[in-house]
Amino acid sequence: MMREIKFRAWSRSKMHYENEMMICFNGVLVLRDKKLKCQKLCNHMYNVMQYTGLKDKNGKEIYEGDIVQSIDDSHPIFKVVWLCDSEHACYALQQGKELWWLEHYPELEVKGNIYENPELLKTSGADDKK
Repeated sequence: MMREIKFRAWSRSKMHYENEMMICFNGVLVLRDKKLKCQKLCNHMYNVMQYTGLKDKNGKEIYEGDIVQSIDDSHPIFKVVWLCDSEHACYALQQGKELWWLEHYPELEVKGNIYENPELLKTSGADDKK
């Protein structure tokens, strides 16, 4: 079964979801308001995140850049990241410099994201400063 391909974008002060944006093939993000007026944003003004294809314990979609909490207490707070290197191409959970496979934690809860709730990473020790 193929996973659903979805995106969201952070544009300095607001998270935009698919129902209000289009991403063109040349990388341009176009936002639509409720009156279907369009606004083109420059590439440096937004960060695009992809849906992982997984949902948390409450049915909320998990996106790259989300901050999630594990139901088991061994590693409570993670950042969802895209891992792509010579050996892997997958979504992973990051806590500091440590990485875990996202699929190994079926009981997660989305607590926020790195743009709207960065304090969750700082207070949890999951910050990825290297």
